[in-house]
Amino acid sequence: MSLFIIADTHFGHDNIKLYEPLRESIDDEMMIDLWNSVVCDEDEVWHLGDFAFKSKGWDYAKVLKGKITLLKGNHDFKKSTAFLKEHGFERVIDSIILDIPLEEKQVIEQRLHDTFSQELLSSCICWIQDFQGKRILFSHYPCFYHDVYAQEIENERKAVLETLFDWCHCDLNYHGHIHSKINEDKRCVNVGVEHTRFMPLKLC
Repeated sequence: MSLFIIADTHFGHDNIKLYEPLRESIDDEMMIDLWNSVVCDEDEVWHLGDFAFKSKGWDYAKVLKGKITLLKGNHDFKKSTAFLKEHGFERVIDSIILDIPLEEKQVIEQRLHDTFSQELLSSCICWIQDFQGKRILFSHYPCFYHDVYAQEIENERKAVLETLFDWCHCDLNYHGHIHSKINEDKRCVNVGVEHTRFMPLKLC
């Protein structure tokens, strides 16, 4: 069994080619073929958000190989966990998940609740875990990236992510959201499809 990671497939989003020139020669069917050429049914795939953009895109999860964990992005958050599992996702992450030692986790969770509002925390989505000797923060939105077009709530969520990165002593942030743009911070790894040749990237 292998483990893969990917973000920002945007299945069903025909107009994305207007914003991302790298997609001009890529369509949904080609991305499905590329995905299935590297992933086997027993493999795991971690998708860091924005799986689909319109209703028809969600149906593609059933034809993609692998057991897919979806960490919700800004185009996924309106879909319920029940809906997503019905469409073929193995696991859905829609909150802050800290897969770290219990004592450490309890301290961090208390600090979060003492520092940020519950409303803000409930809108933040990330997954922190120890992986191959490093502690990694998986998220849709990137840490340490300045987006001049970001809305206030997005900047507030980014502040939570960056705080978690610091408090949890993370080494890396795997993320999507910014598509072909480059995150210059060396702690950040953009796994959007524009950076993975439009197929899942093998982690192990």
